[in-house]
Amino acid sequence: MRILVKEHEGHTIRLMLPSGLVLNSLTASFLPKYLEEQGIHITREQARVFVKELNRFRKRHKDWKLVEVQGADGDIVDIRL
Repeated sequence: MRILVKEHEGHTIRLMLPSGLVLNSLTASFLPKYLEEQGIHITREQARVFVKELNRFRKRHKDWKLVEVQGADGDIVDIRL
């Protein structure tokens, strides 16, 4: 997973995280509790299946953009799988 943040002033932050660290069964076990606080109800099994399918999608579609945001002041945030 790659996270890129560019500020309009010229500063750039690049983070590269191993997808296996972010998208694993341990993360899937914490996901339902966090989503419950946001008002979204899913079971642990559903979260586990979601993470598994997201990993499968990541392997087929390398460098896929999850998020691309451009602020009014020129800041850019880009998150890729």
